[in-house]
Amino acid sequence: MHWPAWLSDALIIASVVLLLWALRDARRASVASLIGTIVAALGTLTGLIGAVLAGTLVSLILARSGIDFPWPASSIWWGDGALLMIGVAAMILPSRLLARRRLKRRASDCVGRDAWFGGWFVLAMLAAFVAFVAPGAVHPLLVPLVIAAAVTIIARARGWMSADWCAVATAVAALAVWAPLEPTFADAFGLSLGGFTALRGACIAIAMQPLCDPAR
Repeated sequence: MHWPAWLSDALIIASVVLLLWALRDARRASVASLIGTIVAALGTLTGLIGAVLAGTLVSLILARSGIDFPWPASSIWWGDGALLMIGVAAMILPSRLLARRRLKRRASDCVGRDAWFGGWFVLAMLAAFVAFVAPGAVHPLLVPLVIAAAVTIIARARGWMSADWCAVATAVAALAVWAPLEPTFADAFGLSLGGFTALRGACIAIAMQPLCDPAR
């Protein structure tokens, strides 16, 4: 996949605008809330930071363990998989805790949609940062972001506005983009940058946040 660098910025802005438009409609229909979206975004940021810290700690422990890791690093599938799962867990746990608290005051569907919008607004911020510092590396974040905005609008227009439906569709698309890149990430960074590996796992979990609703 390739496109002009300026198009990345335009697609990020367009995706954010579409998500804001969908959030406005969802608020008018009382199936999402601005406060809930902000809370979910803060939970997502907490999950991303937790993933980086936990992955870094695990990679330091592995480095001091004296284990001789072979090259290519992608052959150590258990190490890469474990760090990815640490990132997924670091993202899911704050989401579940927030959802449990909010379910006492809000309907389950509203909590799921808040998690959806909050998570993708944070990922849009991350994509904008990557587009600024490393434009050539933005596509793993940009493609899922554009798809997330598109399926949200399509689902809303056709009356399918289910956060679960959007989460499944976008998670499948995200995995289709990220899975082929995972061996190259592992070989390029190895297990020494466990925080980066865990961050990738956390990004996968962002698309699935509505499915982490404890009411489901």
